Amino acid sequence: MTPSIVSGTSASSEMLAAEYFRMADVEAEMWWYTSLHLHLVETIRKFFGENKQIRILDAGCGTGGFLRYLQRQGYANSIGLDISDIAVEFSRRQGFDVNKGSIADAAVLKRIGKVDVIVSMDVICSLPSEEQRVVFFREAERLLNDDGLMIIQTPAFASLGGIHDMAVGVNKRYTKSEIRDVLRQADIAHYNLGYRLMVLTPVIFMVRAMQRMRLKLGKDVAIESDVKMPSRIVNTLLFLLQRMEDRWLLFRPFGTSLQILISKGDVDNEVRTK
Repeated sequence: MTPSIVSGTSASSEMLAAEYFRMADVEAEMWWYTSLHLHLVETIRKFFGENKQIRILDAGCGTGGFLRYLQRQGYANSIGLDISDIAVEFSRRQGFDVNKGSIADAAVLKRIGKVDVIVSMDVICSLPSEEQRVVFFREAERLLNDDGLMIIQTPAFASLGGIHDMAVGVNKRYTKSEIRDVLRQADIAHYNLGYRLMVLTPVIFMVRAMQRMRLKLGKDVAIESDVKMPSRIVNTLLFLLQRMEDRWLLFRPFGTSLQILISKGDVDNEVRTK
């Protein structure tokens, strides 16, 4: 749900600016962000235990929601990267160390230096070309310290695309087989692929299908993302539902998001080639 951080996507600059402000308003409380942030920290702890000194890069940090969450969890050595002036300003205003630039720019990644963890949520989908996605994976892995970890999430399945994608600049949704080809081109050897947000997929599929039909019929449809704060009760229920899925639903053959875990070093007990 991070707006596109590259130029040349289907979303206008005005539309993307509006989405950043929308995201800043809800990311501290909306179930999608809060469940994701908790899931990410739990994944990091599986690899690094209670070591809070690890250096974490949020590549495509948006308005700093995950950086803020990391800070509250005691991770003081975290940095951000985003191409949006609005996002960088939001994050720096909160006191975070944020670099301006694209994840597709190898020189920018090199300037950041070595890190232990790279997190990038719904960003590679906005890159204009497959070549740039391959470059990102290749250069990002080089950025990792030995036994480092990369956690990438991207929208899944073209059939789940809709107005949300138009609003935030999603250029590509992936299946496991498609992302495997990208990783192969990037010479990534150790990885694990898994879908997330499976339980809500049928509902989202129907909503997005109706949106595409309305667009096809030329109906007036507001081009805006799904980043909206539901009622407190609904928000709590959706958070608990996603938490149950993340913790206990091991077999997920589909989902609205595809998460890629990439390891560097000998940590095959946690990440295997799949």
